[in-house]
Amino acid sequence: MAREKSKVALDGARMQAERCMEAFNGVKGLVMWCGFCRYSPTDWTVVHTEDLRQIRLLTEAGWLLEKYSKEVEVLKEEVKDMLVLDHHVGAEKMVLIDALERLGVSYLFQKEIEELLENMFPKFEEYSHVFHDNLFMVSLHFRVFRQHGYDLSSDAFERFTHSNGEFKETISSDVMGMLSLYEATFLKTHGEDILDKAFCFTKTGLESLKPHLSSTLAEQVTHALYQPLQRGIPRVEARHYISVYEKDASRNEKLLRLAKIDFNQVQMLHKEELYHISRWWKEWDLRSHIPYVRDRAVECFFYSTAMIPTMLMVPMKNSNVSQMQCKGGMIVSHQVLMCRDEVRILPYVVGP
Repeated sequence: MAREKSKVALDGARMQAERCMEAFNGVKGLVMWCGFCRYSPTDWTVVHTEDLRQIRLLTEAGWLLEKYSKEVEVLKEEVKDMLVLDHHVGAEKMVLIDALERLGVSYLFQKEIEELLENMFPKFEEYSHVFHDNLFMVSLHFRVFRQHGYDLSSDAFERFTHSNGEFKETISSDVMGMLSLYEATFLKTHGEDILDKAFCFTKTGLESLKPHLSSTLAEQVTHALYQPLQRGIPRVEARHYISVYEKDASRNEKLLRLAKIDFNQVQMLHKEELYHISRWWKEWDLRSHIPYVRDRAVECFFYSTAMIPTMLMVPMKNSNVSQMQCKGGMIVSHQVLMCRDEVRILPYVVGP
């Protein structure tokens, strides 16, 4: 009896699917039956089939990835020595940690960075007297500590305010300090009025300073005001900061080289992932069954890699996870738009 009921239910679903498909076959222009418009074709054209073939061949050959991997290992050891061999705890280490994170290579040194910060945080009051009046350094320490879960008090900024709580005008000419404080304000917690004031003070000050800055510094300020670090996509922000860092006169050439090679290596792996996603989407061919679905394979892939920073920062270990996230997101986004009868079609489209 149960088997007969299951068969009847299955036959009913098939009839509904057939009626739904007939309705779609007779529709042109707009899919008025469900109330949704047809979406425009993708702008990416699946990243061009020929390009994808070349990406696939290049990745399968592996010679460039192998070359990058060998150079990364050498540079990684040299940079690690900068972190751990010099046991002096101070501002220089924090500048190095921040550079590693902004260049997108901190995932290579997670253990070393966490051990350093664990050692530095309890000693902050002890060694911060060296840069007591340095707005850039105080703001940098505040931001990096909070990024890693260390609750450095916002009272550290009281040294830059008057007795009435307003920030001193003397710091408004310190561009890098103002920029560092501006980025730090995005890590405030509820009730930290001093950081609310700091945000308004630095934003207004940076906007007024921007026309008078050098092109390189103006570029940094413009980017920060448009896309604050804490609201950006880590890998995209890393690409931007590489171009900024290579113009810095105090740059470390080994660190810059490591960042560039690592970025290229990760980009190649993302291209390989995109190849698999694009091929899967083409073979699935959902658009031929449900005409109004969005053809957004590339956008969904980009969103999936950006949505989970830990996946993005350790792509070597999470390639398959990233692809699964992308596929799941694409299916869910289409199901949200489907009517009940269209959802019943889905098993026949996706199934064997």
